[in-house]
Amino acid sequence: MSDPSSLSTYDTYLLDMWGVLHDGTVAYEGAVDAVRKLKERGGRIMILSNSSKRKEEGIKLLGRLGFDVERDIDEVITSGEVSFQMLSGDESIAFSWPPLASILSSSSSLRPPRALVLGSGAGDAEYLRAAGWTLSGPSDADLVVARGTFTIDDGTGAIVSKSKGYGEGAYESTLGTMLRSAASRSLPMLVTNPDRVRPDADLSPMPGTIADAYEKILGETMAADDARRLVRRIGKPHTEVYELALRKKENIRGKASIMIGDALATDVAGSGKSNIDSVWVVRDGIHFKDIRARIENGLDYEDAVLAELEQWNRGDVVGDYAAQPTFCVPNFKW
Repeated sequence: MSDPSSLSTYDTYLLDMWGVLHDGTVAYEGAVDAVRKLKERGGRIMILSNSSKRKEEGIKLLGRLGFDVERDIDEVITSGEVSFQMLSGDESIAFSWPPLASILSSSSSLRPPRALVLGSGAGDAEYLRAAGWTLSGPSDADLVVARGTFTIDDGTGAIVSKSKGYGEGAYESTLGTMLRSAASRSLPMLVTNPDRVRPDADLSPMPGTIADAYEKILGETMAADDARRLVRRIGKPHTEVYELALRKKENIRGKASIMIGDALATDVAGSGKSNIDSVWVVRDGIHFKDIRARIENGLDYEDAVLAELEQWNRGDVVGDYAAQPTFCVPNFKW
């Protein structure tokens, strides 16, 4: 980082994964070393990721990419793991959701809860079954679970996929039909990754876009507040995951925590909502495509970054909280 001594006032570092540590395939240059140096300074390192995958999968990925998880990382919290615990009825999760609590209380071994799964095609069915659920279509489901934006699994074996002969048009058409069918029954939706875009070259859509679309459909026949109550997004920028992370924190030196992330909408705005300082990582994250375009149009790097931040705060504020990073760095590296 440009001035590592600035982080000496913190004892806990909450790190995003994709866009800060890696691009899904390889670790960013210097990221492994930066994690190690923060740990050597006596800090507590906690991964706080909106990934739909469970904690164990995140740990395995970090290991494959060269991070020493056992030595350098104290805790891994993913939206997928928190959602799994909620679906399993784990009482250790302090924040409950009435629609899900009602489903779980009325289910039994003879009639387990049923879910329509919108996923990635990688372990979606196993994820739900391990939590004690069966898969179903919208006419019989108790819940819609949004884990990804590539497949639709109603438990019949006829999985609709963007990549297996259906094509994006057929997938989108089927998705729209399924969402409207679910909305006609006022089914709740659990979103295990609230991100709207992936930090890749195309800024590919993520489950947060499905949540937005479903909430809009619900709002056609009910009040907006009622529609919002039926869609539960698990992950940043919502304060529950920050609270969960800080409950797991061991106060090392009586100092503060800081979030290090690339996304203004989730990492930076979310940390502000939770009264946590933040580091905005620019060059490897979702905003650099727009920042690079500003640079190509004549702005220098610093002015381009400031322009992106100002435009975002004018147009996409999360609730009443603007994105105001405490620090801004090009990359997560020493």
